[in-house]
Amino acid sequence: MTSNSGRAERLAVALQALHRYFRSGLLVDDRRPLTRVQWMILRLAAADPPPTVGMLATRLDVRPSTMSQMLDRLEKEGWVQRTAAAGDSRVRRVVPTSEGRALLERLNARALARLEVPLAQLGEEEQERLLALLETLVAAIRPQREEARP
Repeated sequence: MTSNSGRAERLAVALQALHRYFRSGLLVDDRRPLTRVQWMILRLAAADPPPTVGMLATRLDVRPSTMSQMLDRLEKEGWVQRTAAAGDSRVRRVVPTSEGRALLERLNARALARLEVPLAQLGEEEQERLLALLETLVAAIRPQREEARP
């Protein structure tokens, strides 16, 4: 019988392998590479309503000044822009530019295509069972993540 720590180790190894597979080659755009953090920022910026600089910093667990530097690079690439929030011009919201949205659409399509390959190795029932179990795990860690936030 496998102990919980043994199962946790197997899960960690499997998740790392899937993560490496998922990321390999994913963030190389036709013209220039994108870092994993830049992709995450771009994905978060596409939310409605657009996040503030502070919200992004909190979400990615970095200082606001660090987030501002990251956003400077994304703005220089032409992928995002900072706009004044309605009602408070001191607050800056981060929104993807049309070029940023197009890049995000290409990357998201590529990401989904990469995930479809290993998923296709499972039957429909196995896929549903896997997804249900993963959703259960995500729901179980959500309260822990909320407690860890400052």
